[in-house]
Amino acid sequence: MSSDQAEKATAAYELALQNKGALCEVTTVENEFLFVGTIGACDEKTKELRIDLRRKNGRLRSEDSETDVKIALLHAQARGDVILLYGTAYQRADTFWYIRLKDGGRYSESRGNFRLSVRSSCAVRTASGTEETDCKIVDISITGIGFLSQKEYAVGENLTFSGLRLLENSADHVLPAEIVRRQEVSLGGETSCFRYGCRFLDLTEKEVDMLCHDIFALQSVGLRGGR
Repeated sequence: MSSDQAEKATAAYELALQNKGALCEVTTVENEFLFVGTIGACDEKTKELRIDLRRKNGRLRSEDSETDVKIALLHAQARGDVILLYGTAYQRADTFWYIRLKDGGRYSESRGNFRLSVRSSCAVRTASGTEETDCKIVDISITGIGFLSQKEYAVGENLTFSGLRLLENSADHVLPAEIVRRQEVSLGGETSCFRYGCRFLDLTEKEVDMLCHDIFALQSVGLRGGR
């Protein structure tokens, strides 16, 4: 390992150590969702990390002995950026993964986030709770949601999404979020609407587990060609 590689691995280790016990989202480097877990034991000498799975939903093809992964620390989200760890998963079990750390730092939110494309609708209301409108959901992840609406909201405004059903037989989600991005998009002719990107706010463990379950199930359907 070169000195530059060693410095990057050390930086990643220090970030992991500072956030031990934190909830995290693990994806492939191509942003394929794998599982949600918590940061476990960190080995200073080897720069290796154990991630404890929140659910038995981690998956990899059986022939893959090592796989490069990306770890987004969920509680460390800041407006406009995200803390990421990069490494190689080299040992896996039903309840934990071991990852050899390579790099880590604070990056732009677009680099950090896995988003699963969806086509759904739900109600959205402002923090005051006095106004509720329908919106079209276009993507979702453990960290946030994207939606289309002809109503104009401000960046930084807090919203609550309710009645969101991602799977036919699943329960509805109620999700508080903050708008972090807004873009006006054309619908053809003189018609336009706004596309918003939001990050979730203070989800409970139950809400995270429900969301994780539905996202994983949706992605599995997509991989089987059912979407």
